[in-house]
Amino acid sequence: MAQPFQTSKTGRLGMLASVAIVIGGLYFARDVLIPIALAVMLSFLLTPLLLRLQRWGLPRIPALIIVITLLIGALAGLGFVVFTQVTDLAGKLTQYKQNITEKVEWVRSVTSNKEIDKGLAVIKQAAEKSTTQSSTVPTTQTGPTAVIAPGPTGKTELTPVNPDGGQPAPIPVVVTNEKPGEGAASSAFKNLYASFSPLLDPLATAGIVLIFVVFMLMAREDLRDRVIRLIGQGRINITTQAMDEAGERVSRYLIAQCIVNGSYGLAISLGLWLIGATFGHNNPSFPNWFLWGLLTGILRFIPYIGPWIGAAFPIAISLAVYHGMTVPLAVIGMFLVIELLSNNLMEPWLYGASTGVSTVAILVAAVFWTWLWGTPGLLLSTPLTVLIAVTGKYVPQLEFLNILLGDEPALAPRYRFYQRLLAEDVEEADELLAEYLSEKPVVQVYDEVVLPAMSLAEHDWHNDRLDQAKQTAIRQAVRDLVEEVGEKPRKVADVPTDAEKKAGKSAEATPAEATRYEKCVLCIPARDAADEIAGMMLAQLLEQEGYCAEYVSVEKLASEYLQIVETQGVQVVIVSALPPAAVTHARYIVKRLRSRFPDLKIIVGLWTASGSIEKARHRLEASGTDLVVNSLEKAIEQLRQTVQPLMVTETAEAKAAERDVVPAT
Repeated sequence: MAQPFQTSKTGRLGMLASVAIVIGGLYFARDVLIPIALAVMLSFLLTPLLLRLQRWGLPRIPALIIVITLLIGALAGLGFVVFTQVTDLAGKLTQYKQNITEKVEWVRSVTSNKEIDKGLAVIKQAAEKSTTQSSTVPTTQTGPTAVIAPGPTGKTELTPVNPDGGQPAPIPVVVTNEKPGEGAASSAFKNLYASFSPLLDPLATAGIVLIFVVFMLMAREDLRDRVIRLIGQGRINITTQAMDEAGERVSRYLIAQCIVNGSYGLAISLGLWLIGATFGHNNPSFPNWFLWGLLTGILRFIPYIGPWIGAAFPIAISLAVYHGMTVPLAVIGMFLVIELLSNNLMEPWLYGASTGVSTVAILVAAVFWTWLWGTPGLLLSTPLTVLIAVTGKYVPQLEFLNILLGDEPALAPRYRFYQRLLAEDVEEADELLAEYLSEKPVVQVYDEVVLPAMSLAEHDWHNDRLDQAKQTAIRQAVRDLVEEVGEKPRKVADVPTDAEKKAGKSAEATPAEATRYEKCVLCIPARDAADEIAGMMLAQLLEQEGYCAEYVSVEKLASEYLQIVETQGVQVVIVSALPPAAVTHARYIVKRLRSRFPDLKIIVGLWTASGSIEKARHRLEASGTDLVVNSLEKAIEQLRQTVQPLMVTETAEAKAAERDVVPAT
């Protein structure tokens, strides 16, 4: 059993402090770390293309120029399409006011919930406000007005007029130092700056990321060597394996995700266009169908919730544009079908091997990185979690990260099976056994899962960590499960006696019995019910192999074992012994058998005995044992080598006896 990683109280406090410092550094340095993380992810994504161009004979710099040009062109084209589609959509929103109002009234007539009515009223008011603000201009004035009239000098002057009558209101005068024309230019510049100022930060971040990507791809080998020198001093082999595995897994994941999400967005675009052409009637073209496909493909990079966020927009547009519910229902059905096909066919085919991170870990990581870095953290959550899991796999001090984040089972099969037996959950134990049997042969499942689980129970029982009632329940559960696996093996009490054979109860052999070996194999328990169950497993496997095999109940005495061997014509005895304290009891049985039957073949099975069994073998061989094995598979193999010489010897003796017979006259 693997020993848990032991840490002192001071060590645990130091680890917690280190984790807190790292998280704090990630949060406060996010403005610097986010561009670097994005650049690293893009480098992982573009490295396979760069290497492919270099394999075709292009030098590093021309290949890098081609890759960066393709990247910039793709981003620029994407931005242009999004800008034009959004502008077109904004111009069409005023056309959907009446249909939105009809949908709200229809839903209100169907439902009577007050909270829903409030929500629908808010939606209706928002729709009316968005359409009226763009088409109306305020016409009332509360301040003083002025009219053009002849002044005292006969010239036309601007005269203030008080709307309430009385004395004219004074006109406020603002003194500025601007020259003619400068005010208009300054106002235009301010408007231009106000329009583009929200884009300055994303554009600056994109520029920084692009510069980082260029230099990372140019000096990829040098950066790799520096990282190995920094963290892998004296452990170059492990560090290289970790970096190679991390790079391969992240690159495979990013490339596969780009292909899946691109195909997903294209399918959504074509599906929306087809729905509009089929069910659209007066509006045959679904509004901005390419924009919605592009948006859903991009949002799908957000784990789990991204596809449904992207689906909400075209569903809302279908409700606003089209009369009736045919088109909205068709859009919802299309999303469900494409999502099922993508999850069950496209992703398993392209992803191949998984990212090595469990589903729960990806969800938790998405929440954590979103809290830490916002939207960029959400997009980077899965690749960053993969890197952390790989680090925990190769760094012993951080192994808990691989246990928490990895998708490998936290417990070995034997421990999972034993844990279910301890919990008395026989149904799940049966499911686990069926799962393992679907992947491996029965003999391997017995050797690697069932017998080790029984051995764990025996050790806990002998060390007073398991009470008698629980131990009895575990043994009975294992017995029942083994009997369900295959044909129930025969006990000696079930075998017909010589008197019953003479009476004709077994005159005709079944087809299975006709193919059995003539030499009978008997499985004898060394001490308790656990040894009997192990012998039952071996007898079951031998029956399936075609041997004439039986096992003896533990309730019989040692003297009865000797009588059974003599009366049943047994040629091979296998003493079943499950540690601990297996050798002592097995030696006692072997001594009794050897003293009574000097020519009997005796095999002792020390099931699940680990490490060197040479000392136990010497003790057992001194007592008269012929062979010692520690697994059912080895016992069957040794039995083949033991029974075959016996059959050859018997055949030779029979032929010799035939030659010695004198024909009667």
